[in-house]
Parts: sequence; structure tokens; C-alpha cells
Amino acid sequence: MDKKLQSPTPAKDPKLEMEGETGQKSETEPSNKSRDENMNIGFIGAGNMAKAIVKGLLDSYPGDRIFISAPTDRNLAFFQKLKCRTTHNNNDIVSQCQVVFLCVKPSQCELVIREVTSWQNKLIISVLAGIPLERLSRMMKEDPPPKLIRCAPNTPMMVSRGVCCISPGAGVPVQDTQLALELLKPSCLVVKTVPESQLDAICALSGSGPAFLYMVIEALSDGAVKMGLPRDLAIELAAATVEGSARMVTHTGYHPGQLKDAVASPGGTTICGIHVLEKGAVRALFMDAIEATTKKSLQLRGSQ
Repeated sequence: MDKKLQSPTPAKDPKLEMEGETGQKSETEPSNKSRDENMNIGFIGAGNMAKAIVKGLLDSYPGDRIFISAPTDRNLAFFQKLKCRTTHNNNDIVSQCQVVFLCVKPSQCELVIREVTSWQNKLIISVLAGIPLERLSRMMKEDPPPKLIRCAPNTPMMVSRGVCCISPGAGVPVQDTQLALELLKPSCLVVKTVPESQLDAICALSGSGPAFLYMVIEALSDGAVKMGLPRDLAIELAAATVEGSARMVTHTGYHPGQLKDAVASPGGTTICGIHVLEKGAVRALFMDAIEATTKKSLQLRGSQ
């Protein structure tokens, strides 16, 4: 690597850059004051997102403070092994918990909401893709409206490397927003508060983005296999290369273009590979993928 990186402006202290898991802090840092050790936390729905969030919570909350509901015992078995409380009755969750995560499929949302007698005096955190806060509030038919927060998680939360952005509804107190951030943070590298208008693009970038990156890892490993590497080694190296490259971005503070230029020596091997990718318009394709995914999310939201 012949080229040296130019220091970004403003210059960053390398010692500060290495603090924490990502070298960055959330836009809104959770405050421990928002947490009540005796609080019960409920989940309606027992899918992957519920599993990811619960696994993070168990570092701070005992299992008997976490309540899960699902239609079948099969879905609840995972949580029973973690000593969480389980039920088939959604009203049990809402009546016994101060915070309720809605983790059902969007198509099941209206039915689940109708089953619950009252949502009053609860903090409700919706993980439902494509269901705006305004529509969720109308479904609940409560007066005054319940405290609602919409969140956009992603599947890497299952290995405590997730991204999750939240949007609080009108009238949600600051301390409840802080509490939501705190509950999600153990499963995430990045957790931020954003305007709800940004969530469709965030779902495309961080929600669908892992699928796009899995394709990158698969394609890189395919190329390595073509050039003679064993499949298992190729996948291991490709995945580690993507992970390490991401950490270079988050830890150094350099723009991705600067990091790319530092690897691409004049007349070297890397610039030849970059040329091939540019001829294939790879960057435009990724941009188009984010645009298409965002537009589909908006379309689905508009059709509901």
C-alpha cells in the first residue's frame, strides 16, 4: 500500500476513535435514569426480532421480567429456555408490562390490536415494517392516544451487531424515548432517533442492506473459488474482509473513498479490479437497489 491517507478535517484523536465498539456514540445516548429494574417488558410476537432484542435485554433484566406471547408453544420454546414468562394471551402481556414491543407480521397487526382490551398508559414500541405511527394510533382507537414509538431494526441484531433507528410519536416523553434507546442498545452497534419520514430509506439501507452485502460476500468468495481457493476458506476470508473494512470506516473517521484510494496503488492490482467494477456500474447498481427498495416500502405503506 504505497499511498498514505490524508488526515480528515477536523482531525480526530486516534485514542478517541478506538473507544467503544464502533468508535462512535449514538446520536442520543440512553440514560440509566430511564431504566426501572422492576419494570416488566413484553413482546407480542416471538420471531427473530423478538429473539434478538430479548437476548440483549437479558444482560440487564432477569428472565422473569420479560414476557412473551405467541400463538403456539413451538414459537415460545426458545424463550422458555431463557426463563422468560410466556403466554398465548396478548392481553396478559399488555396488562402486566409497562413496555410492549409489537413484533408480529404487518398482516397480523390489526387482528392483534383488536384482541387487546386497552393500550392505555403503556409505552408501545412497534417493529412492524411499513406501518406508520398515525395508522397504528388509529387502529388502537384510544383517547388519549397511546405512547407509540416506531423502530426500524435489522437482522444483525441477532448477533449484537445491529442497527436500529427509532421515531417517537407525538406526545412521547423524552424519558420514554431514552428508555427505548436503552432497551435496544445491547443488540446494536448503532441506535439513533430519527424523523419518521426517514424510516423507509433506513429500512432500505440497514434493513435490506444485509441481503445486499451477503451477495457481495458470496460474489467475492465465488471469485476466489474460481481462482483456486477452497469454498470454506473463501467465504471465511470474504466475510472477515467485509467486517474489517467496515471497522476501518467506523474507527478511523476517514471517508470510504479515502480508504479505497489508500489501497489502490498507481499501476497496481487493486486499481485494475476497481476499473472492472466501474465498467459494470457497480456503485450505480447499489444506489439503484436502495432507491428501488425505498420506493417499494413507500408503495406498500400507501396501499395499506
